[in-house]
Amino acid sequence: MEWLSCLKEAIAYMDDNLLDINGPEDVASHVSVSSMYLQRGFQILTGITLGEYIRNRKLYLAAVELCSSPASVLDVALKYGYETQASFDKAFARFHGVTPRDVKKGQGSIRTFQKMSVRIAVKGGFSLPFRIEKKGPLAFVGYQKAFDYEDCRASVGTWWDEFRSHADEQPPYVVQHHVGEYGLCFGDVGPVQFNYVIAGLLSDADTAEKGRPEEMLVREVPAGEWAVFECTRNELFQMCDKFWNEWLPGNEEYELTDGCVVEWYSQEDGFSPNQRCALWYPVKRK
Repeated sequence: MEWLSCLKEAIAYMDDNLLDINGPEDVASHVSVSSMYLQRGFQILTGITLGEYIRNRKLYLAAVELCSSPASVLDVALKYGYETQASFDKAFARFHGVTPRDVKKGQGSIRTFQKMSVRIAVKGGFSLPFRIEKKGPLAFVGYQKAFDYEDCRASVGTWWDEFRSHADEQPPYVVQHHVGEYGLCFGDVGPVQFNYVIAGLLSDADTAEKGRPEEMLVREVPAGEWAVFECTRNELFQMCDKFWNEWLPGNEEYELTDGCVVEWYSQEDGFSPNQRCALWYPVKRK
């Protein structure tokens, strides 16, 4: 599905089925898009995650119902997916700044959170430099950790800082396999998390087991085509945003396919802001 149409359909589906949706994976399944891609793109374009959008819409509609219907606080809590009134009270107060009981009594104001609409002005499109490369199959080895979508940029960045701060203390296996040259994003954890791997590329998968520390693992990536965008480490987030905001909605040739997103970091430039980098996105012709 074309990217903008996918986002519009995802938003429509969430609002039409708000009480029946269990999480972002239900939405991704409906629009036939990888959960990781849908969540990442949605967050970059809107500033909130899919999970936050679903939760905020439910809390807003729950407040409207408390104001306008005879339903009890417990009945509303259960209707909008909360197992206990206590958990509903906590989430409600955090979002609205008042308790459900206060709203039921007509005391205090509620926070409005209306249905979102998608209107993107395509500014860059194919003016964004890129190239299409055939790669793979590829095998990587590295350290893997699960991260939440909601704060992934800061938390992944902190993990990289920790890894780089111990660059002189890494075991020979890490140095031998250039672990730290790649960062891999796999959407294979669940609805609110993804796996990130600080990795190195294996030239011979059979040698990966020789001396490999127990905490490291091998991840394989099937062959395919990739849209490659070069930048510096200081520009990495900006390039990522441009991909979702400009390149993907602005082209008529390519669409995303299932697979991992790869970050490449030049090992010749150290860890400076001007370190040469590249983002690889798995794509196919429409």
